Amino acid sequence: MRWVRAAPPSKLKRVGSNLVGAVASQVYSALTAGPYNLAGLTNLSVPYMSVEDANQWRIDNASHLKGVRLQFRRYTRWRDSWDHDHCAACWAKFAEFDGPDIQHEGYATCDDYRLGAYYEWICQTCFQDLKDDLQWTVAADPKSQV
Repeated sequence: MRWVRAAPPSKLKRVGSNLVGAVASQVYSALTAGPYNLAGLTNLSVPYMSVEDANQWRIDNASHLKGVRLQFRRYTRWRDSWDHDHCAACWAKFAEFDGPDIQHEGYATCDDYRLGAYYEWICQTCFQDLKDDLQWTVAADPKSQV
């Protein structure tokens, strides 16, 4: 992670992610508001995140799945006592029930995974963003092989 001097959000360059801009805006607002107004300091630095840095936390979370085969499918519980699962990378929620931000489809581990088929889940966004870094491959849908 690199460090840059604090600047108003209007002076920050866009770095490929609205999330980075939003974080920078919140950091600047926090540093220049209230009783701890730090806007006048000349040596103030705040973190600058590249898109690669922004992905790193998800890569770290899902690193135990590096190189596994995944299959795109509708979410089903791994066992009856579970009512939901989470994306192994970003913790998005998978469930059979409806609700805000509930994922119903994603990429699940296959039967050759050490803990079994459908034990781990990856949301579609994380799969697209991290498939190359984590060397994921997509298994064919068994229903399409006739």
